[in-house]
Amino acid sequence: MGCSGGAQGWLGLGRRRRQCAVARSENGMHELDDETKRRLGEIFAVVELWQRRVSDVATRPEAGSSLAGDDAATDPYQMSHSAHLAMASAVDHLNALQSLVRGAQAVHPYASFTILRAAIENASVPLWLLAPAGRQERVLRRLRLQWGDAQDFHNVTGGAPDDLASRKAKLQEVGREAGLSQDAIATIAARPVAYSTIVQIAGEANPDLTGDMALFCWRSCSGMAHAKPWATLSVLEQEQIGEVAAGVLDLRVTASDSNLVTMALAGMLMTNAAWGLIDDRAKRLI
Repeated sequence: MGCSGGAQGWLGLGRRRRQCAVARSENGMHELDDETKRRLGEIFAVVELWQRRVSDVATRPEAGSSLAGDDAATDPYQMSHSAHLAMASAVDHLNALQSLVRGAQAVHPYASFTILRAAIENASVPLWLLAPAGRQERVLRRLRLQWGDAQDFHNVTGGAPDDLASRKAKLQEVGREAGLSQDAIATIAARPVAYSTIVQIAGEANPDLTGDMALFCWRSCSGMAHAKPWATLSVLEQEQIGEVAAGVLDLRVTASDSNLVTMALAGMLMTNAAWGLIDDRAKRLI
């Protein structure tokens, strides 16, 4: 993919860093050049196919397939359901970027990368879930993901502690019936897996990326989502307007066409690899 120089070579981090700066995006819009529109158009053509796929009724895994076996082992937290839910979100976010770009013919400096962050991390979930060769590891990952979901719901709703304890017991029961070891069962309700871990492992399972590249793109987009100064000064294009104080620059920031294409490509490659793995696992084993 022409990514010599490591993950940071994709964006040239450090190239435009300023020690002290005040950034402003003014109207927030940046008009794309023709080459960027063409390259994004190639990505969006694939996204349109995926959008039709997620709009249809999900195809069940073939009987005798690896994914059908995973579904049986994780019931009622079926593996395929989790994978398809994550893919629906990944494709939805890529489609949202497509609508933004094609509708406005321009992009917002922060929102576009926030959208791509969601696409990358959601497409990473099925890769992380389904990449292990052994079913027990796949089952363990599915149950750990479900425990994180249970904790999130509990924290948001302030549910009774007994509800969370009951969910923990159910997940451990599923793991026990799937033949997980006692050590593995003990990790089901351990600290939830961080998305940084999920993204990096997913990147390692992606033939078109590496773990470091996937993590780098996701972290860069996350930095934009949270308006981190390092991300603002590294990912966006900058124009110096003046100085607001001695040594403090006043910068106008706009989306970088090349960095936008890079992140959109990362989101597309993660989504493509996830669909490929889902389809492989859903085919009947000979």
